[in-house]
Amino acid sequence: MLGVLLGFGTSLLLSTVSWRTSRVLADHDECRIIERCLAEAPESQGDIFRASKPGALVLELGRVRRIPEQAIMLLNEALSEIDWATRRGMPAAQLCARASLTAGIAGACTELALRVQASPVHAVSWGLVALIGGVAGSVSCTVIGQRATLGISRRRRLWDEFIQWILNSQFRQPELGVPGEGDTFHLQRARLNVQDSIR
Repeated sequence: MLGVLLGFGTSLLLSTVSWRTSRVLADHDECRIIERCLAEAPESQGDIFRASKPGALVLELGRVRRIPEQAIMLLNEALSEIDWATRRGMPAAQLCARASLTAGIAGACTELALRVQASPVHAVSWGLVALIGGVAGSVSCTVIGQRATLGISRRRRLWDEFIQWILNSQFRQPELGVPGEGDTFHLQRARLNVQDSIR
């Protein structure tokens, strides 16, 4: 019974961790806020929009819109944060799936070791139950990981669209003109900087 608890218990725990991690990284609430903002004016969003990351970014950009270097830095930081979360989250489901399968195998070995002398048939039966628990947890974590990958990709795509929307609608070309050494870097240069970070 100890091996069964090890296989099923660990698999259940890892499936729960994988599911919670995927929910945080895909952040469906944030995605809905961005979709609403792209469809309507941000002013109509109210307090929910202002309290969100996209809303905070728009407010901060409003404060520094006359300083293009800071505006571009803010946009790049926002995208870097999303990229960091994506890189951190992608391997999590695979790791949970492997750990769950390992726990199932360990549970099966434990059952065999504890019961084989008393009754080989019971030992094999309970070992199979523990192994099935590990395999089920591994499959569950894999499916959760695939759904999380889709959710993370959707979030990243929406952020790309949101940044493009900010560049197109929130800044006029003169506001992003930056005096350089004998020339001026306009909106096109700002777009290139942000698009490089998107890639």
